[in-house]
Amino acid sequence: MTTGAFASFSFDPPTFFAGMAFYGAVFAAMAWAMARRLPATIRGMGDAAVALACLSITFAVLLWSAIRPGDWSTTLVERLTTNSLMQCLVITCASSLYKLTDRAVPWRWMGPLAVLGLVCGVVFTFVIPHEVVQRATASLVVTACLGFAAWGAAPSRHQVRGRAARYFTMFGLGGVVVVMLLRMVFVVTGSQSTEMGHASPIQLLVFAGIVFGLVTMILGSTLISSERVAEEIERMGMIDPLTELYNRGAFLALARAKLDAQAKSAAPGGAHRAGLLMLDIDHFKRINDTFGHDAGDRAIQACAELVKDAAGAGSLVARYGGEEFVVYLPNATGAQLAALGETIRARAAAAAEAARAGQLDQAHGAGRTAEAAPVFTVSVGGTLLQVPPGQLATAIERADAALYEAKRAGRDQVRLDSDKADDLTPPAGTAAGKAPALQPAASATAAVPGARLGE
Repeated sequence: MTTGAFASFSFDPPTFFAGMAFYGAVFAAMAWAMARRLPATIRGMGDAAVALACLSITFAVLLWSAIRPGDWSTTLVERLTTNSLMQCLVITCASSLYKLTDRAVPWRWMGPLAVLGLVCGVVFTFVIPHEVVQRATASLVVTACLGFAAWGAAPSRHQVRGRAARYFTMFGLGGVVVVMLLRMVFVVTGSQSTEMGHASPIQLLVFAGIVFGLVTMILGSTLISSERVAEEIERMGMIDPLTELYNRGAFLALARAKLDAQAKSAAPGGAHRAGLLMLDIDHFKRINDTFGHDAGDRAIQACAELVKDAAGAGSLVARYGGEEFVVYLPNATGAQLAALGETIRARAAAAAEAARAGQLDQAHGAGRTAEAAPVFTVSVGGTLLQVPPGQLATAIERADAALYEAKRAGRDQVRLDSDKADDLTPPAGTAAGKAPALQPAASATAAVPGARLGE
């Protein structure tokens, strides 16, 4: 299209400015309403609302300038205001996309850019008036921050869900970056007018880029936040709300995936071990009946925290049901499995004894019986399985049988099963077909804050 064709094109800047101001305000309100309804773990829509509000105010100022032209000083202030608002717009747009994609906002780069844009705007508008340098600097800051926004929307290398939405946003904003780079070239060369109120070819292209960027930002932010909501719903379906551990269904799926990964990494003819612990709180019904269900819930939470801390990184811990927990240990030996079971027992005992001593001291000092916590013992059963074949269901049955053997033997004990074909060799010092019992030296108990002492 030629310059003459552009000149014959009927374009009314005030109408365009009014439309952009209106739609920017509408979309800002929608983004703010969405931000208030999204889960707290999904951030970024609030920043998107601020960006759209900046867009609306920018075009409102441009509309005012177009219908009420003022003197040179008023024009300078309006130009500085619109450039500053545009920089705020792209910075908050970038911040929004980084937060929506759950990444750290690169403030160490965008912060200096924002300061540079503001300082150069003031200096080259009032102190050393130079319109070309002022516009070029503003265009540079806007273009760079748009580049950060496009990069913030990029999908991660291992991401599976939501890649299309992120690619759409990234390439859409990337197109606007190209348009702004062209505008910066024309600002420096002065071959065409880059005034916002002029209908030059480059300025019409900029206006089209702004509209496209607005659409990209709205659709991209909405699609990305929708994907995050779907991920959050899926995550909530995998997490036990009381303990914030994985639930039974999630454990079975994740443990099978770990077994498959171990099987694939095993050398031909070789094998790996994996360990499985099942444990639960002894006499849990007595805790509920004596102290109430709130105390029972606190007992479950205390036990979950204890098991999670003892198991450490690399293990898979879940609430299997009721007061029962399960731990999967990849590449475990019998000695490691027995040690973890004993660690859980010993830590529970230490925590309970410390809590009991503190409660008795408090009661003695006050001259009355202190309200303390119910105590619980932990029975633990474990087994090893060979990978491959690594039959998870069979291993769970064996670990559960070892757990109930510990209960039948008097509770508050650790039992390991080691007499099945899926095992490699029994732990050191253990005869084949026998499950070692790790007898506690004292009562293994854990305290639950907020109830009476003892049973």
